[in-house]
Amino acid sequence: METRTLNPLKEMRLHSKMTQKFLADITNMTPHAILRYEQGLYEDLSPKLSLFLSEQLDVLPSEIEKQYHDFQRERRQASAQYLSPFPALVMNAHEHPFIYFRNVVTMRAVGKKTRVGFCILLAMNPAVVIQYENGTKLNLTSVMRDALKDAGVSFQHLEDLDSYGEIWMERYGC
Repeated sequence: METRTLNPLKEMRLHSKMTQKFLADITNMTPHAILRYEQGLYEDLSPKLSLFLSEQLDVLPSEIEKQYHDFQRERRQASAQYLSPFPALVMNAHEHPFIYFRNVVTMRAVGKKTRVGFCILLAMNPAVVIQYENGTKLNLTSVMRDALKDAGVSFQHLEDLDSYGEIWMERYGC
């Protein structure tokens, strides 16, 4: 399977010679939101963005959305290399075990510890990771589970991540 290097949204924008700011203005969004869509960080496309692009390219919005989701899945599958071998899970009082896990993954991938880098690798919104790491969500969200599964994380490792998170919250959480 061929892996896309660019999100199809970005390909379309560049092909049409639009800037992120122009696209943001046309769709009544912010340039930052356009950037995040191009990084694949939002679970679904904004209807305004999908409709605008479909009109520009004369394709159905559903095709634009399909290409976006395909890009996310391909990005996650390409990131599997950074999750193997599966990082050891570490429990300490100072940080949620998922933080250590994502730091190991991003160190392997980009050479630094970065939540946004982790989320870009797995094409998921940083907000869902923050919710899990700060205990707002006690278990991996479905978005996190799906992203990690797409990246080749086994069911057992997903369960281990959840268990460590639950234990950490019982011992050290707020």
